[in-house]
Amino acid sequence: MFKKLKRRLFDRFLIDDSVEWTQGSDDTEDPLFIEVMDVVSSLLDKATLNPRKRKIIWPDGQKLSINLSVKRIHDQHPGFPHDLIETNVIDWLVQTIPSEYATEREADEWERLVEKWIGSHER
Repeated sequence: MFKKLKRRLFDRFLIDDSVEWTQGSDDTEDPLFIEVMDVVSSLLDKATLNPRKRKIIWPDGQKLSINLSVKRIHDQHPGFPHDLIETNVIDWLVQTIPSEYATEREADEWERLVEKWIGSHER
């Protein structure tokens, strides 16, 4: 599922990893990277999605775009790099498929909507 999107993310991380490797760093072992991933995942696991309207619906009812969700998290955790938060928000979107999308056809529709959403965001 999400073959094109996962490939694009994989390519982006492959490039990032090769740049990091030449600089002698591995983000995945960086304590800040792990902390950001854990916090973002924890916050977003309480949220739901409306991919048709391209909104993350937070537990308090706020319906925010990817950018505004990143800003919200950054405002709560100003020590976290903006781009690292954004990467984790996008990763979460790619990995999230609600249980009500049980059939392959529904999952394909979800994939298509999320892929368009992220593509639009990246432009």
